[in-house]
Amino acid sequence: FGWRFLLNLSAFWTTDARGLGSLALAATMFLGGFIVPIRYFPDWLQPWVLALPFASITQTPADLFVERVQGADMLPLLLGQVAWAIVLLGLAQLVTILATRRVVFQGG
Repeated sequence: FGWRFLLNLSAFWTTDARGLGSLALAATMFLGGFIVPIRYFPDWLQPWVLALPFASITQTPADLFVERVQGADMLPLLLGQVAWAIVLLGLAQLVTILATRRVVFQGG
């Protein structure tokens, strides 16, 4: 939710947020492991991709659902999701405060 909310906040500064939304969807699907599982990425790229919030959106729930990760190994993944949720929602709150300082209506 935090990621999508941040993307849609771009509508405060642009006339149409759909272009940015399309680019973000492509990045989310690729970097989140939806198109190619992150386990198939090169070894040097996996830690970088796993550190981004996209893995917490797609790959982590999939790993938990198919029970690829069990027991004590689940805790770091779940804490990562909570950390990214806090960061993205906090950033969304900050951007919302900045955006609502001056609202411009287009066409009326």
